[in-house]
Amino acid sequence: DAMGGTIQGQTLGPSTLLGQELSGEYFRNSFSVNSVNHGIHNRLIAAQGEGTFSHSIVHSFREGSERKVKGSVSRNPLDFQSHAILYKGRFSSLNWFSEGTIDVYSQETKSVLDTIAGDFNKSVTHESSRNRDRFSVMAELSEGTDLLFADTLSIMIYSQESSQKSTNTQYRVRNDEIWYRDINYDTMIHGLNFQANKSFDTTWGTNALRYGFETSLSDVSSGYFLTKQLSDGSQIYEDRIGMAPADAFRHGMFIIDEMTIGEKNSWVLTPSLRFQHYKVDPRENAAFLKRASSKGFVAVEYENTIAAAPGLSLLHNLTPDLNVYTSYNHGVRNPSIGELNGYFEHLVSDSNFIIVPNPDLGEETSDSYELGIQFKGESSDFHLAAFQNNYDGFIDLQTVSGPVLNILSNANIGKARIQGVEFSANFLSDQTLTETGSILTGFSACWIEGEEVNSGDPLNTIDPFKGSAYVAFTDESQSWGTKLAFTYRGDKDLSDISQSYGMPMPIDQSAVLDLTGWLKLNDHWEIRGGLFNLTNEHYFLWSDSSRAGGHAGVSHFDHMAQPGVNGFITLTANF
Repeated sequence: DAMGGTIQGQTLGPSTLLGQELSGEYFRNSFSVNSVNHGIHNRLIAAQGEGTFSHSIVHSFREGSERKVKGSVSRNPLDFQSHAILYKGRFSSLNWFSEGTIDVYSQETKSVLDTIAGDFNKSVTHESSRNRDRFSVMAELSEGTDLLFADTLSIMIYSQESSQKSTNTQYRVRNDEIWYRDINYDTMIHGLNFQANKSFDTTWGTNALRYGFETSLSDVSSGYFLTKQLSDGSQIYEDRIGMAPADAFRHGMFIIDEMTIGEKNSWVLTPSLRFQHYKVDPRENAAFLKRASSKGFVAVEYENTIAAAPGLSLLHNLTPDLNVYTSYNHGVRNPSIGELNGYFEHLVSDSNFIIVPNPDLGEETSDSYELGIQFKGESSDFHLAAFQNNYDGFIDLQTVSGPVLNILSNANIGKARIQGVEFSANFLSDQTLTETGSILTGFSACWIEGEEVNSGDPLNTIDPFKGSAYVAFTDESQSWGTKLAFTYRGDKDLSDISQSYGMPMPIDQSAVLDLTGWLKLNDHWEIRGGLFNLTNEHYFLWSDSSRAGGHAGVSHFDHMAQPGVNGFITLTANF
């Protein structure tokens, strides 16, 4: 489902905190305060190991309010608090290790929605909670294992339960009614991942083969209950469930072979192939059947044909520091449960709209091409890449009818094309030029455009041009440093905006300066701080403003502005 690529990260654990020996003790605590949301953040990291058994824990606590923006209208008042705990226990032997992970997250928020209080509401409050509990066990056989089919292999079993619940209370103008909306979304997923690695030589070079499979079962459900408290003390109760509960089955297999060929191993050819099967099986639910039948739709099953996703990349090392590469990847995205069987209505005066499910929705496919050049030397590096992604069966939310009542639905709108160029470079100063320290400079730029091929309309998901540059100084003794960064974002005018859904507002270009710095007080204590938007620019991000349409005619676009001058300070202890 990674249509445009992936971002890969690794959570902290004993091996990253204690090193390969997995022995000793580690402690780090950082405490931050910031002005942008009057927030505090404390992050505690601890690890202990004695070689065979090691474990670590990370606890993160956040508390704050809504972001303060530079605009004529403030954002809705909001208070939030969150906790995140990550525990890992690792048992190591000569050729294998096992690791168990417990990952717990919870967040509570409360907001007063001033922007939708008006002709219909005296006031509106919104309380929500998000929770995620994840457990996994992984075992890995390392190099030295005498297996014919693998040098290393790993297997992981995991289970995750996540939920989002909200209560919306409206004090209505009409008849002094009070409306309570209780909405929840719940997902339970169980999965198994297996991966093996095998290296071998052939007549044309060396091969690093990776292959594996993954399978998962997801249980997705939701609820929407509306209670109307009338002025005479009576109540009207409505079950407005908007999505059929369903099970989703996903099975995938993949194989990747990184082949190094040529006399000097200067060519790297990497073919890959993935097979995926996906099925959505809705379950019977009396409330949903009643609601669906009254609106003229039914929940549908969905099952794709087994989809093959091939890929091929070729890299050539011109020198040990410089290479050029090209790649092709075919991607497949299946429609989600909500896109297939989700229903939502909002019937308020001039903001009437209904989102209806599309039982005929099919998979979205992509063909992605990239050409690039990379250099990485001792004191400089750069990367230049051009890419084009061609989509077929592109899934987008479209207006089916209007204007008195806007009926919207996700649809395969046909072909879409996204293309762009990315560039980045970094340079480290010669020490002979800066005897008191080192200077690091760099800049990057990203230009992307996208359109629906059939209609020629632009894609609203595309951000405008963005370029950035920075200069950083680090003292010779590595005891302090500072960084000044500049970010420019291009405008998004009406010619770049499709009006197929909603009326996104255009935004102007912006230029922002940020200054950060750090100081080591001694071997154990460090302080960091920074000021953002030094020029107090009044600007918007397209990703925010494209979702800032009116709500019953009483919303204000300016509350989506970015913060003015704001800062933070962090105190860190290391032992």
